[in-house]
Amino acid sequence: MNQCVLSVSRYLIPAFVTACWATASLAQGAPPFVTGQPAQVTVTNPATSPVPNKVVNPATAPVITSSIDNPARIPYAASGEAGCSIQCTIAFPAVPAGHRLVVQYLTGFVGLTSAPQSVLVAAGADEQISYFIAPSAIGNQGAFSAFVQPVLMYVNAGQTFGLSLQATGTQFRTVMAITVTGYLVDCAANQCAPIAPPSQ
Repeated sequence: MNQCVLSVSRYLIPAFVTACWATASLAQGAPPFVTGQPAQVTVTNPATSPVPNKVVNPATAPVITSSIDNPARIPYAASGEAGCSIQCTIAFPAVPAGHRLVVQYLTGFVGLTSAPQSVLVAAGADEQISYFIAPSAIGNQGAFSAFVQPVLMYVNAGQTFGLSLQATGTQFRTVMAITVTGYLVDCAANQCAPIAPPSQ
């Protein structure tokens, strides 16, 4: 029996030493790993014969994600009214600190004393201005102008978004009602990049 133990030991001991030497060599060449700290992982998918892959965000412990362009982030809607005769102006509340307002739609209605030559709408904030001609018609209650205008404008924190209507060839006879819709971006949760100036 002693011969059997000696015979087995003669093979196991060198194998054990070799395994320990290989482990030590790998540990010396590997980057240090600290428990609780993120480790860099590189995954290569060859272009010649790529392997289909799918990234899943588990519902039990999801990774926090956000999209600065998600319209449902903080829905925004504000309405204003103004009484005037030829030119009406409405200024909406200033954009809250730490946010950016993205204006998407302007909705408006105003009664007119007669059919207009035109109803010019100007909307904007700071140096951004959008112009369009509002449609008009004559109904049972007289002439009026109504519109739903898609726009895309960015208003930074502290700035005030405003809108002005000017009638040509007629006058406003009722209070102008305007609604602005879009969404607010929380710049604390998602950094708001500066609005790029026009190229020189």
